[in-house]
Amino acid sequence: MKSYPVKLQLLILPAFLMSISTVSFADAITGTSSVSATFTSTIEAGTCNLQVKNGAGVATSVVEFGDVFKSDLENKSRTENFSLAFSQCSGVTTTVVGTEISGGCSGPSSDGDSFPNSGGTAAATAVEIWKNSPDSGTQFSCINRATTQNIGIASASVDVPMTARMVVANGRTIADVTAGSFISPITFVVTYQ
Repeated sequence: MKSYPVKLQLLILPAFLMSISTVSFADAITGTSSVSATFTSTIEAGTCNLQVKNGAGVATSVVEFGDVFKSDLENKSRTENFSLAFSQCSGVTTTVVGTEISGGCSGPSSDGDSFPNSGGTAAATAVEIWKNSPDSGTQFSCINRATTQNIGIASASVDVPMTARMVVANGRTIADVTAGSFISPITFVVTYQ
């Protein structure tokens, strides 16, 4: 009888260990009872862009009267319309407008409501500044600059009608007026509310 060698083969299978764990969702997700945040901002006063426009609606820095006669001054008949044009207003409901000049007011005691000729050669002449029309509107006073005009801003753009009127200076008569040039630099000061 013949013998045959026997080969043993060892088959090794990797063993995988499995672990099964259970997760409790109630334990893994916990709610937050509060949250906080800090809000920052810079509070700015509202503003507008402001221009002076002549009677034709063109932006200008000079209101031109052209030739004015002594009789125009005596009769207070020479006026020029212009406007204070507020545009691109943001956060503004009211403005307070006042005037500022360098030097004094009209008249020998510098105590008039009108603004004097401070850069020209004509003597005893002045200009009045009115919101709306002269005598029916509200006059800006040179001597009482603390009296300001409140202007409501109901939209992003507002044109405030104004009138300048040439007059004989306060405390002077037409006999005191001499021919010459007239210049009165006036600054409108705006406070936004």
